[in-house]
Amino acid sequence: MAVVLLLCFCTAGRSQFVIGGDLGFSGRDYSYTQDGLTAYDNSLPHGWAVTIAPRVGYAFGDQWTLGVRLGFGYSDYVHSDGFYNPDLMEWELSERQRQVEIDVDAGIWVRRRLLAWGALSFHVETNIGYGQGFGTRTLTQYTLNNWNFSDRVVTSRDTRTGRLTLTLVPVFNYAFGSHFSMDAYLDFASLAFIRKSTTIYGEKSQLGNGDKVHSHTVTYDVDLGIHSLSSRLLTIGFSYRF
Repeated sequence: MAVVLLLCFCTAGRSQFVIGGDLGFSGRDYSYTQDGLTAYDNSLPHGWAVTIAPRVGYAFGDQWTLGVRLGFGYSDYVHSDGFYNPDLMEWELSERQRQVEIDVDAGIWVRRRLLAWGALSFHVETNIGYGQGFGTRTLTQYTLNNWNFSDRVVTSRDTRTGRLTLTLVPVFNYAFGSHFSMDAYLDFASLAFIRKSTTIYGEKSQLGNGDKVHSHTVTYDVDLGIHSLSSRLLTIGFSYRF
């Protein structure tokens, strides 16, 4: 589930200055069965994320708007795995991996109006930005000791992510008069280039603080459509000018 609200307010200078922001929330969960029994799939996460992104811009007449964006986010997701126990004839939990991350980003956005039909207009918005994530990955493994009691082994690693994005998304705007209007971002038709780097550090323990790099991965993606941004098909926003 993803919910994004966009509120924009224009003040002073003949409605030239734009102040607004994005507020988003998403939650994920799943149910998985194998051979009719409740099981685990470590590729499917469950958890939630929230983001807030204030925006400031300047409108050059009716055709162009240029602005900057700051973003802040928090996410908490868990992947669970297990095995089938033939003695109990059920699936048992073997490990849980929890990823908690705080994300900050900044970028520049440009909007261009291409067509207008009375109160309805069509725009294209370009965003370029860079973000960093600071997180912790905690792995909890469950084992049976010699007395058949469950033991937990917990290890954690710090993670760092860097993300460079360039997106292009079409937008329809409908004006309900001279002040109030609505935006419809066509996320399903967006185009994006994303470069993401992920660094995972060593395990934290009594023998070390985990500051050495364990692995480093860099990925490049060029995507057209909903995969490039999120699972959203459409984002609705509202604006007010005075």
